[in-house]
Amino acid sequence: MKAVVVPHQDILSVMQAVMIYLGEGTDWMNIKKVLGKPKFKDDLMNYDKDHIATKKLNQVQKFTKMDNFNRGHMSTIS
Repeated sequence: MKAVVVPHQDILSVMQAVMIYLGEGTDWMNIKKVLGKPKFKDDLMNYDKDHIATKKLNQVQKFTKMDNFNRGHMSTIS
């Protein structure tokens, strides 16, 4: 994904939600930088999902309410 110049809108939405959880910027250029970090996978695997701030949950909610924000749909485009 780091080589993608313009991502599919649904992929961008998923990555923006991930960036919100990680406390990172949500523009595509920043997302590609974060994806390139050596500890990115570790950060995801070790994320404390049991203690997510309400503010972050509220920000991500705009994505999770989207019809296409589900595993079935995403597997057809990625």
